[in-house]
Amino acid sequence: MSTPRPRRLIWVRGQAEAGERWAREFLANRQPSRVAWIGIDHPPGQGRAYLGQTLEAAVINTHAGLDPDDWGALSGAVQGGGALIILSPPANEWVERLEPAPQPWLSHGLTAADLRHGFVRRLIRHLSEDAWVECLDLPTSPRRQPAIEPLNPDSITGLSEATANAQQQRVIEALEHLAHQPTPQVVLITAERGRGKSAALGMAMRALQGHTLRLTGPSRAAVATACQYAGDAAPAFLAPEHVGPEPTPLIVDEAAALPLGTLERWLSDNPRCALSATVHGYEGSGRGLLLRLVKSLEQRGVNLLRLHLEQPLRFPPSDPLEEWIARWLLLRPTPPSPNPAKAKAALRIERESPERLSDDESRLKKVYGLLFSAHYQTRPRDLRQLLDDPEIVIECAWRDQQLVGVLLARREGGFSRALCHAVYHGTRRPSGHLIAQSLTFHAGIADAAASRGLRIQRLAVRAEDQRQGVGQALVERARTLAMNEGLDWLGTSFGGRTDLVDFWQQTGLDCVRIGNRLEPRSGAHALIFLQGLSATGHTLYHSARERFAIHYPDQRRHTLAELPDDLAARLKCPTLEHSMPRIDAADLQAFAYGHRALWDSHGALMRWFEQRGSTITLSAQQRALLRAAIDDPLNSAAITQAAGASGQREALAELRRATRQGLNQTHE
Repeated sequence: MSTPRPRRLIWVRGQAEAGERWAREFLANRQPSRVAWIGIDHPPGQGRAYLGQTLEAAVINTHAGLDPDDWGALSGAVQGGGALIILSPPANEWVERLEPAPQPWLSHGLTAADLRHGFVRRLIRHLSEDAWVECLDLPTSPRRQPAIEPLNPDSITGLSEATANAQQQRVIEALEHLAHQPTPQVVLITAERGRGKSAALGMAMRALQGHTLRLTGPSRAAVATACQYAGDAAPAFLAPEHVGPEPTPLIVDEAAALPLGTLERWLSDNPRCALSATVHGYEGSGRGLLLRLVKSLEQRGVNLLRLHLEQPLRFPPSDPLEEWIARWLLLRPTPPSPNPAKAKAALRIERESPERLSDDESRLKKVYGLLFSAHYQTRPRDLRQLLDDPEIVIECAWRDQQLVGVLLARREGGFSRALCHAVYHGTRRPSGHLIAQSLTFHAGIADAAASRGLRIQRLAVRAEDQRQGVGQALVERARTLAMNEGLDWLGTSFGGRTDLVDFWQQTGLDCVRIGNRLEPRSGAHALIFLQGLSATGHTLYHSARERFAIHYPDQRRHTLAELPDDLAARLKCPTLEHSMPRIDAADLQAFAYGHRALWDSHGALMRWFEQRGSTITLSAQQRALLRAAIDDPLNSAAITQAAGASGQREALAELRRATRQGLNQTHE
């Protein structure tokens, strides 16, 4: 098999229409299915749809917006001899240009005009300073600038088990052992893009023709390469929602694009699994595979075989496009190295400036590298937020010149009375403001979002410095900042784990809410921890604790029935029964006349119907509907059947209508 050719990065600067016209002419002889058009045929943020595919070229139109996750996903899909084409405004206009769509992390109250532009400024520097990048300014003429040479992508050459490299052969042998041995085992295959993970899975499936295998992934397109190499031996694609517990080996391609909670459930229910993934973060759960999933498997004593592929097949080693993308998106950050000589050095905490980070590459690598190595959700999109979010607060802990901890926080709340009312009734869900909105809508505190607070978003401490007071010192720094700014509360939200609950309770924060659903990315119930700082904040804290005390017992019977006992025991739920009638009345009104979820109103509905149900006039079907919802609020099929409805939405509307009818009689 011949060595693939290097890939290209072509930067086309000018007006959007001219750039798109040039790109379509340049790629006119390419198969449409082998070219991705992000920001033209697909909106920004859709690059993950091409995971597991092979492209001749990819076009990213930054005039429509800039999502760095797209760059990571698409660059890895382009084959040797192909190109990643970037369409942008002229460099001198790009920095100050307003994006047509706000970033998903830009909170309500902010617009594109509020962005710091550090991310684009750094991008322009990386594009301009690398002589390998091909640049074209539109409009142009041959005399002013040489023409861009046509693309000459490599042809796709099929691999077979006989031609597989040594690393791929190891994957094939591992899957053959997995299929032949009945003992539980997990095979985890990781690599950067273009290393032949999917091809190796396909060759293994072909070698195992005749064995019963199951194949799944984030989408049918994501497993297309594996199926191509498996040929007639490829199992039928199994959609993620149809994966259940079976002894048959389960093969998961592009696993990092699936929610971490889903993967954890599959590995618990299926004793023999093989997972293939890239772990840079732009795929989805990415880093969670290494930081959470592997740790969990090792703690459970699961037989885990880890294989890593290093040799690229889609493009040559040290491919310039791969190296450039890795430098720009910091896909290979160097984690902080241990330095025992500095272990006793005094801790120094400093506010970090996004502007300084965007201009100081060495400092940025340290900060982002620690976040990347310590937190399972870190992804390229977070790099942009770090440099551009006007509300982000960055605090860094240092021992001499060694970075040992990073805290990221954001200001929340300050909603108007009208907006609080809309959030409370479920008619508005502004972007961001996670704690402020959750306490308003889910916990049922009507004016919670009017208060102002500081939410700690990320807290990362170098492994060698954990349990040494670094995290506590960073939280205390955030508390001091919030108090100096006159904010009402300090809070955080995280996936429920016993070690995290222990840490945050030691900081002076207490649990005020636990989510009813398992969060897809964390695979755990989301907890909100809060501390009041002002008179308003103390009132909010006590109101939230009241509601937590009232709602939690009902949650434990239903939505939190499987919550681990050791975690439940740590939550220190107070007993505040005297507030129940007042809070129940508010929850019932919010459910009957607004869009409050049944889960958040179930206890109030149950107590009201048991106390007053015999005194109100309802039809037999309405009573049956209320009883079905009270007995099992998670059984949507039974609730829908009791309502005589065609779907869940219609059933919920009927349930609200029956509740309103009963409440009106109660108040007469």
